[in-house]
Amino acid sequence: SDSEDFFQVNRRQGTGTYATLATPTAGATSYSDNGVLPDRTYSYRVRAGNVGGLSLASDEASITVAATLEPVLAKGLVKDSPKSGRDLVKISGTLSLLEGALSTGLDPMAYSLRLQLGGWDGTTLMAVPAGDPGWKLRRGKWTWKSPKGAFTKAIVKLDPATGIFSVAVSRLTLPSAPANPFLFSLGAGSDGGSTSADWTAKRAGTWKYP
Repeated sequence: SDSEDFFQVNRRQGTGTYATLATPTAGATSYSDNGVLPDRTYSYRVRAGNVGGLSLASDEASITVAATLEPVLAKGLVKDSPKSGRDLVKISGTLSLLEGALSTGLDPMAYSLRLQLGGWDGTTLMAVPAGDPGWKLRRGKWTWKSPKGAFTKAIVKLDPATGIFSVAVSRLTLPSAPANPFLFSLGAGSDGGSTSADWTAKRAGTWKYP
């Protein structure tokens, strides 16, 4: 462009909608985005603007940020019931922080925990804030249960020393039937990672791993 007053940088995460990220001044040739998270895919486009309005958008450019958390599944069970509130998800395995991780350890008092089915654009199964009072420590292992009275029930167990974890979510209503291979994304603080695998169909609406 040769007549801009400013630029508009747009960004979206995954399949989300575009939002304005920044408005660099006229003549700018670059912009650094320091607000990205690990294991997410971001897409960008640029417009030029002046008193006459905005130009058409540039071609889209996408990048996937490297994961900083590695989840390895050991066992899993998914049930998709035709009845509302009868779905179930159970997974267990190990978590380990990778190079570049911002967290210093798997401490639920310091870092939030999050589990999603279908990637970061998918269904949130469990999200526990850092330091949530529901966490209980016994013999070096943490256990969290969903608050009393909550319809959806969740139990999370985590051993920070070994990274062994388990998540069980029941009385759940999945918004749509899960697609195999199943993609699970896990986050610890600002770190994140995903795992995808083919699960074995046992009967209609039920899958197990391995």
